Amino acid sequence: MIETFFEALRFGSTGVAATLLHLLIAFAAAKGMDLSPYAANAAGFASAFIVSYLGHFYWTFGHRAGHRRYLARFRVLSLSGYGLSNLIIWLVVERAGLPFVLALPWIALAVPAFTFLSAKYWAFSDKWIRSFVSNETLVLTADFAAYAKGMEKPRILVLSSNLSAAFPFVNAVHGEWTSSYPTQWIVPGAVEKLASCENASPDCGKTRKALAFARDSAVRDFLKGAPVLVYVDIRPRKPYFGGIPFDYLSWLEQDHHFAERWKNYTKIGETDGYAVWSLRHIDQPSA
Repeated sequence: MIETFFEALRFGSTGVAATLLHLLIAFAAAKGMDLSPYAANAAGFASAFIVSYLGHFYWTFGHRAGHRRYLARFRVLSLSGYGLSNLIIWLVVERAGLPFVLALPWIALAVPAFTFLSAKYWAFSDKWIRSFVSNETLVLTADFAAYAKGMEKPRILVLSSNLSAAFPFVNAVHGEWTSSYPTQWIVPGAVEKLASCENASPDCGKTRKALAFARDSAVRDFLKGAPVLVYVDIRPRKPYFGGIPFDYLSWLEQDHHFAERWKNYTKIGETDGYAVWSLRHIDQPSA
């Protein structure tokens, strides 16, 4: 709930800027250039699109990668919002016979509300309609596999709370999974609980032990498995963490054995919100 509230505030600041730009351009085009209401609205929409997308991508929802995935959805969302604004114009101007300027306040109210709900629960969401999840997994698998191209049975580790980040990718490249668990499933719940529990409470102590166990297990598997490729979730908002920032590498480097071994790894790229590290240098995948 708190995360949604702050998202709404960030959305509001971005939306106000984009909406004001939309209205300003539309009004100037209609009055100064004598364009039709629809042409003026198109000019306003096009001007606001870039401001809106970049603001929501970086500021509202805190993404740092994944433009290919999110931009396509946001384009569909924006075109839907554009259609909604034209519907309002048609109702006010064509049906009601009122001046174009009277349609603008209705556009300013309806379009941002529609955009926020659609952006939060679809366009910028990693938990959207389940029927499309398989396609998202295929894209992730292909992007990850590009870094394993030409490698025979590479030893792989994926530091993420998403099962779909590791599988079927590891199977697709005939890789060797180096962890005892298919995902870092203990970590998100423990991190989220520690953020709200009282330091002196017994439950808080048990949660710290659980998180320490998760780190010890991860370090043990890392040292034993010696993965050739390590994929690390670096998204600011990771699934199941309740909006709490978390850095897998900083967490693991609290163990000096991991920190010492990690010196042998080199970052070779980023894809889909994941940093890719290699035990030895390999060429980055071609675009």
